[in-house]
Amino acid sequence: MSALLLRNARLVLPGEAIRTGDLLVRDGRIAAAGLVTEELARGATVFDAGGRRLSPGLIDLHTHGIGRTLYSHRAEDLQAAARELGRFGTTCVLPTIVPQIADGWIERLGETVAGFASVQGACFPGLHLEGPFMTCGGAACPTLPGDLDLLERILAACGGKMTAMSLSPDAPNIVPVIKRLRRENVTVFLTHTRANAEDTEAALDAGATHATHFYDVFYPPAETDPGVRPVGAVESILADPRASVDFIADGVHVHPTAIRAAIAAKTWRGVVLITDSNIGAGLPPGVYDTPWGYRVK
Repeated sequence: MSALLLRNARLVLPGEAIRTGDLLVRDGRIAAAGLVTEELARGATVFDAGGRRLSPGLIDLHTHGIGRTLYSHRAEDLQAAARELGRFGTTCVLPTIVPQIADGWIERLGETVAGFASVQGACFPGLHLEGPFMTCGGAACPTLPGDLDLLERILAACGGKMTAMSLSPDAPNIVPVIKRLRRENVTVFLTHTRANAEDTEAALDAGATHATHFYDVFYPPAETDPGVRPVGAVESILADPRASVDFIADGVHVHPTAIRAAIAAKTWRGVVLITDSNIGAGLPPGVYDTPWGYRVK
């Protein structure tokens, strides 16, 4: 058996603390953490971490690209992305694709998903499809009503590899879509919405369990009674213990007070951080070409 002993590391114990200790890995699996005795570590290759922080690999539920790679551009780009992600401590991602409704897009989606089998490096357990059943655009998201026939074509193209779909709780005919996705064990994320409380609660009752890039593109419904704040998707999701939330916690997309409010409602167990990264993420300062034919800084 191959074994690696990391001595003198600052071990990140999620939800608990950061403690100095050792980590023993055998055959790619953690065998012991904390105080590792010489007997237990016999035969292991020893590496002194020098007090560096050591955490479990990061899992990103919502990421569109990294470096020069866009997950939805070409299937072969997935392999390049998998090699790149490790530099940032990310060991598992759900490649997030915004469907571009045009001729051949479902076939291209199937080709991308087929590329998962060849990925080495970071783990790509499934696809996150952001759309197309949305009511509010942004980030090029299409805005289509719930359509079971279209959904069946998407599911067939994904071949059981769709792990999550983001949709709007106020999209017409969305409840049958949510129920169909849950029968396929696809996790339903809520986003891009102006939903009222009733539509949001109906989506949660149908099986939605998560809200992605929470607060961003979550508009309040229109005020109908002067002086009475309307209650919409944000309040309904915060109040429902069945729903978890995720944030782009970069200090720009979401105000820290809003994040604190969600943590107070959900506790740390109901809150996830995401990157929502796109092509260019992680690159040093410079000017770069994009797949869309223009350059960005």
